Amino acid sequence: CACCGVWEGTCTVLGEAPQKYLNIFPTCCYFFLGCGGIIHSDNGMIKSPHWPQNFPTNTRCTWTIITHESKHLEMNFHNNFQIPDNYVAVYDGSDTHAPLLGKFCGSTLPPNIMSSSNNLFLVFNTDFSGADRGWKASFRETLGPQNGCGGYLTNAAYSFGSPVSNVTRRYERNLDCVWVITAPVNKLINLTFTSFALEAPYSQTCRYDYVQLYDGDNENANLVGTFCGSTVPAPFLSTRNSLTVKFFTDNSVEREGIYNATSISLTATSPNFPNEYPPFTLCTWVIDAPPQQQVRVVVEAFHLHSSQDCSQNYLELQDSPRVRNLQEIPFPIHIHLPSLFVKRGETHTLVID
Repeated sequence: CACCGVWEGTCTVLGEAPQKYLNIFPTCCYFFLGCGGIIHSDNGMIKSPHWPQNFPTNTRCTWTIITHESKHLEMNFHNNFQIPDNYVAVYDGSDTHAPLLGKFCGSTLPPNIMSSSNNLFLVFNTDFSGADRGWKASFRETLGPQNGCGGYLTNAAYSFGSPVSNVTRRYERNLDCVWVITAPVNKLINLTFTSFALEAPYSQTCRYDYVQLYDGDNENANLVGTFCGSTVPAPFLSTRNSLTVKFFTDNSVEREGIYNATSISLTATSPNFPNEYPPFTLCTWVIDAPPQQQVRVVVEAFHLHSSQDCSQNYLELQDSPRVRNLQEIPFPIHIHLPSLFVKRGETHTLVID
């Protein structure tokens, strides 16, 4: 057995520093089959003793999970998480001296957990108050931000892609890379996939390798879409100044992966907007994009004085690198917003008169 509960004195438990407890009588908790251990593996599953039956009371189990050097561990708790009066704690290292990643109880499913090294340490502690079904969690090794797998990008004008092997030039298995892209306040983010080659969907579902796009700064934000196969997703413009990209692979097929380019959206307005523009005004904006990229224009507010033939006040889009002799796309002058305009080349010009 091992020390548990509370007692007066010092108790040393394998894998932990000596701890002091306050009680008159020492107590002892018993190890059950499947209660703790040292696991050397790149993937696997651990669960509370007797799962899916009720776990025993007065129990303390510890697990140390170790994977390959330079890799990280991702842990996911499964549904039916039930620890009403007890807890499971996860530490970012090999013992309780490491940073605490989370201490979980109740019935709320814990979030996905990612280590910063190749170790995770778990503690499952129960008292005499009662037992329940417990929990089950799976783990697998993956790459970390220092290997190009995810991270925080504060410069929205950035290019990034899936980490690939120097030998095969294909992405590795068992990846879960999450990039959070942040632009300055009041700016939006343009995301363009310049290359895209993942495992094909199964029954029209992206089940194995996929990219997920969230319109916000985490995976709880609005899910824009889940993409796989070899069809390049359409460019996306965020609705706020943050964007999250998740790249997930399973343990089988490897392909060339993805490459993305992001940029901060620019805002052009009529003079004095949102107040009235002055008379006799001619403003011209020339917008350039990198080669092979598109310019995407979204008109968010539109209210000009109307005229029958758009000859007095108008907004004009010109699809050419030069200002004269251009394809002109005049908008009708109504209070309704014009539709989205996507320019297929590299340059276009906005003229407001």
